Amino acid sequence: VASSYAIAFVVYAAFAVAAFRRFQSGVEGNVLRNYDPTNSVLIAWMGMGFSIAFTYPMVFTASREACVNLMNPVKQKIMSSPRLQDLMASPRFGSRLGRA
Repeated sequence: VASSYAIAFVVYAAFAVAAFRRFQSGVEGNVLRNYDPTNSVLIAWMGMGFSIAFTYPMVFTASREACVNLMNPVKQKIMSSPRLQDLMASPRFGSRLGRA
């Protein structure tokens, strides 16, 4: 893991130094804004858009699963409470659900 982080840091630092040398102190937050609007820059913008659009569902699904798994202990505690069991066993509760 440490070597992976070291390699990622070296690559990131190399790109940061190259961008600084290319644009000096006029670097925008998004490097693509520093280039003239040409077809190749448009393709790069579209690539970023596709990347965001098609990876968002994967990130969202993982986040949703993590939240659901965090809520399972709470759900089990609520469902095992004696008061809820009594409420669910009452005939009044069954009539609200269409069972009676």
